[in-house]
Amino acid sequence: MKNWFLNLSLSKKQVIILLSVGLLPFFMASIISVNMAESEIRGQAFDQLKAVQQIKRAAVERYFAKIENQIVTQAESTHIVDAMAAFPRLFHDVTEVEGATSGEMQARRARLEQYYTEQFGTKYTAENDGARVDVDHLMAGLDRQAIWLQDTYISANAHPLGEKHNLMSGTGASPYHRAHQRYHPNITNFLERFGFYDIFLVDIPTGDIVYSVFKELDYGTSLIDGPYADTNFAQAFQAAAELDKGEVVLKDYASYTPSYEAPASFMATPVFRGSERIGVLIFQMPLEPINEIMTERSGMGESGESYLVGSDYLMRSDSYLDPVNHNVSASFKNPEKGAVRSVAVKKGLAGESGEEIVIDYNGNPVLSSYSPIEIGDTRWVILAEIDEAEAFAGVGRLQMQMVGIAVGGILLIAVFAIYISKLITAPILSLGDAIQSVERNGTFKIKVENKYRDEVGQTSQAFEKLLSNLSSVLSGTNN
Repeated sequence: MKNWFLNLSLSKKQVIILLSVGLLPFFMASIISVNMAESEIRGQAFDQLKAVQQIKRAAVERYFAKIENQIVTQAESTHIVDAMAAFPRLFHDVTEVEGATSGEMQARRARLEQYYTEQFGTKYTAENDGARVDVDHLMAGLDRQAIWLQDTYISANAHPLGEKHNLMSGTGASPYHRAHQRYHPNITNFLERFGFYDIFLVDIPTGDIVYSVFKELDYGTSLIDGPYADTNFAQAFQAAAELDKGEVVLKDYASYTPSYEAPASFMATPVFRGSERIGVLIFQMPLEPINEIMTERSGMGESGESYLVGSDYLMRSDSYLDPVNHNVSASFKNPEKGAVRSVAVKKGLAGESGEEIVIDYNGNPVLSSYSPIEIGDTRWVILAEIDEAEAFAGVGRLQMQMVGIAVGGILLIAVFAIYISKLITAPILSLGDAIQSVERNGTFKIKVENKYRDEVGQTSQAFEKLLSNLSSVLSGTNN
């Protein structure tokens, strides 16, 4: 390497030296600047994600706190207490008061089974990729009261599927219908005002759902020994039946057959009359308010999103980046495609909070801010993420700018180096030509053209004087 450099011409050496001296500090400054900029951008990106995550977390916690206050207030209201006191007795006497005969029960059961198979079953199949509902299992869990009231308020109800709540009162001799007409409008108005999926009143001794706003297939069934006794709905009821006044239980989302296997969550609280626990009030929780909180994307760029993941690794809010496989319903129906098992989710479920770069559910590196969120006894993970490429796009632009400046700097320094090299080497080369001319021609009468007063100029003048002196000595004359 040393010999290679020494063997180069003086002009090339000068160019290389000038380029090295000029570019080395530039490259060092560029590397330091890019690293500092990357660190600053990284810190700002994580700070922004953490702020978004904490804001969303606080909003979700406030939402559930509001629902807790609403269900406790409703459970203590005179309207709900009176309804809870009236419905169980009227519910259990309905077939006796109506004088239900064996033949009429068979006719109602047949009509109800047809509804299960055709109207409910058709929509169930469409919502579940062709899967069929087990009508025999569902029908086997219905007692006489459930068959009578489901037929009255569901299969014989002239309102279409999804609008059964518009029937204010069934026909018949039972006082149940008059009680329904009295309490139903107020409860329905509350449900519509606050956007709940459904509201239920459940009798504690029997577990019978004695009232429901929307009258899905769980209406009239028992949460103790009916077809939905093994669901999270039943778990919410059983837990609430043991609570004191003002206490609330929340059961996390799980697939729920009466809702066509869409994920359902339930919040429940006991209803007291005086010191007596007379029933349980249950809200079926909607997904829309949580989605509204989590999918609001102000300041999140093109790839930023925030979302919730449950302890089963399934979505608790819809994804922005993959709305097909990673919405709440799709993740429950197809966990293989809809689960999120990233490092951030696992750490969040373990109770950790933090910010780091992880691989997301799409296989992309993302900046992730995560933390656990406790809703009652339920733990979710809340995440705010953005693609690493977008977050560090500023660093990439800075690097490209530095490359452009470097290329321009190299060209400028190279031109300057070549110009300076010519200024320096031209007189040296001229002196060299003079020496070679002396060697070739043997004459000392040579004029060296160099009028500069630098070291090379002085050397040229001294050489020219030396030649003149030698010429005089050899010719025996004096200048």
